[in-house]
Amino acid sequence: MKQVWWLWNRFVRPGWKKWEWPVVGALALVAFSLGTWGFARKSIENDQPLYWLDILFQSVQLFVLQLSLQSPMPWQLNVARWLAPLVAGYTAVQAVSELLAEEFLGLRLRLWGRGHVVICGLGRKGMILARGFLQCGRRVVVIEQDAENDRVRQCRELGIPVLLGDAAQVRLLARAGADRAECLFAFCGDDGVNADIAVRARSALAGRDGPPLTCVLHLVNPQLHALLQDRELAGGEVGSLQLEFVNTCDLGARVLLEEFPLATGGPAGPPRIVIVGLGGLGESLLVHAARQWKASAAGETALDVVLVDRSAREVSERLLAQYPGLDRVCSLTVLDMDVNSAAFHRAEFLDGLAPDAPPPCVFVCVDDDSLGLSTALALVRRKRQPAPTVVVRMAQETGLAALLGEDALNSGRVHNLHAFGLLDRTCRPDQMLRGVREVLARAIHEQYLRQQREAGVTREQNSSFVPWEDLSEHFRESNRQQADDIAAKLRAVGCAAVPNYNWDEPLFAFTPDEVERLARMEHERWMAAKEKAGWRPGPTKSETLKTHTCLVPYDDLSEDEREKDRSAVRQIPALLQRIGFGVHRLR
Repeated sequence: MKQVWWLWNRFVRPGWKKWEWPVVGALALVAFSLGTWGFARKSIENDQPLYWLDILFQSVQLFVLQLSLQSPMPWQLNVARWLAPLVAGYTAVQAVSELLAEEFLGLRLRLWGRGHVVICGLGRKGMILARGFLQCGRRVVVIEQDAENDRVRQCRELGIPVLLGDAAQVRLLARAGADRAECLFAFCGDDGVNADIAVRARSALAGRDGPPLTCVLHLVNPQLHALLQDRELAGGEVGSLQLEFVNTCDLGARVLLEEFPLATGGPAGPPRIVIVGLGGLGESLLVHAARQWKASAAGETALDVVLVDRSAREVSERLLAQYPGLDRVCSLTVLDMDVNSAAFHRAEFLDGLAPDAPPPCVFVCVDDDSLGLSTALALVRRKRQPAPTVVVRMAQETGLAALLGEDALNSGRVHNLHAFGLLDRTCRPDQMLRGVREVLARAIHEQYLRQQREAGVTREQNSSFVPWEDLSEHFRESNRQQADDIAAKLRAVGCAAVPNYNWDEPLFAFTPDEVERLARMEHERWMAAKEKAGWRPGPTKSETLKTHTCLVPYDDLSEDEREKDRSAVRQIPALLQRIGFGVHRLR
């Protein structure tokens, strides 16, 4: 049934909504014409001539079923007597549904049951997210305050119910079925309004049973986003609400570095990255690149970073004050330069690399799409070796960004130029549900892959030895559960995870007694999760039979197996450091 609903909304409904009334009008005209033709023929065949006004009147009566027709009758009249009431009935139903739209919408939402998505705020982000969930076959309801917003019409044409009003009203959240929803997204343009929605959502969840509602708050302010992320990591569950916080620039920087990872460097030195434009995305990109480089094997040498902006020095000084040690992780070249200046077009900041050095990567993070594209093209057209890879930030992958599709880039006129649609890449269901918990789960799996690689394990020997994207949902959830338990482990030894701004601070280390205590907790957590999934002790590990040799008390494990649990505990500070957190001892 979900597949049929998805096909209807994806392919049929948009076209039908566009042509609905022209088609209905055409069918009404056909019914009327056939009726007129049929009555004229019938009068001639029965030798009972009718005036043309009588024929027209009888044709109109076909639509209201006020005629008693006797057989035989011409085929035209036979078709018209069925088609006319069908057209009239469809029109009447549509008219009544418009008049009773609010009541029908409430009934429709109640019939949905559980598991739908509520999106508050129908700006560009909210609209892209609503389309994304719809394309995934998910049911979506939107709350929007501005009745004149053109996206309200677009949503309704797609079959997405829209409730008009203030999303911070408990009554409206209840009408949207927040108590039965799986996710709620607060995507209004104001951080205070989004926070208010989350607060009021708690009241709308009275009596909710089952798992907590995942409430994702979009925060425009990057400092507020960083401040609240530690609450999410510590367990953002408040009653029946699981709070997650997202910032499109922060998330966009993560996605950018996944799609265009830092080169590893080599004998010729570290790679060079150039960040043009130090707005929200440019700042986040610098911080994430530095953090990623510090955690890598090559992190002992400084990453070569060039910052270009009209206020580059002012921004860099603020970031250096905010992140002590940043200038030791990165070798910063700061250029107060306008992208329209002759100095920028000479692009001398791309010079000075060794012949065997990796090509520089330039991230153009200017907020204006047209200016960003012209800036990127100016850099690409400079003939340099090695040729830089240039990535230009666009708001969406439409308009100017569509001109930079892979076909155009491979045509020979433009090389090494890539468009990154910030909103299209970040406002997707899979990305927006990627809170700190998901990021930490990914980091845990990446650490596991490194260990398995060092041990010489192959994919044939271990089905979970695959990238996160190819990992089964069972193993993904296992990593998420391990991430969820980190806050509990830290509390057990009087510690907490907090945002790490001081990169000069040495990596936290647990005492031997703490390691042993937390290793025991980790094994007990793992055992409970396995037993809940139906696993049992056995002489061999078998995913088919769901048996495992380690489903025994911690004290009965071999020393090698206990050391695996201890190793997982010792790695917690490093895992947290990779996502920008540190361990702080509370007592």
